Amino acid sequence: MFDTASASNGVKLALLEGQLLNQEIDRATFLPGDLEGEALDNLIRDGAMSMHHPTCTAKMGQDDLSVVDAQLRVYGVKKLRIADGSIMPTITTGNTHAPCVIIGERLAEILNADPTDPRGAARQRRRLAFPQKEILQ
Repeated sequence: MFDTASASNGVKLALLEGQLLNQEIDRATFLPGDLEGEALDNLIRDGAMSMHHPTCTAKMGQDDLSVVDAQLRVYGVKKLRIADGSIMPTITTGNTHAPCVIIGERLAEILNADPTDPRGAARQRRRLAFPQKEILQ
């Protein structure tokens, strides 16, 4: 649930703080006109967005709250996998980009190695027929 009263108070506080600091705020960029009450609430509701990275909404694990298994398959749904930040059981302390890249790479490995997936099996056969040369360091 979105708390429009708190958001509205925050907008008013930001405008007031700008006035107290004698800083001009370009209201035309920030607010399209002098909005109050329901008009301000509607503007906030329609234009507000989170700057956070949504994660942990489809937890990976084996308990009753888990949505996906270790192979990133959704429990109870055939042929559906999830490979994004939502599968993380808890949010990372750092940026979420790197863990999401790793999750995507892990799913690629899973799909390439899956003999029941025709695409994975074909990739596996190509890999065996044309092995990559090892790079010696």
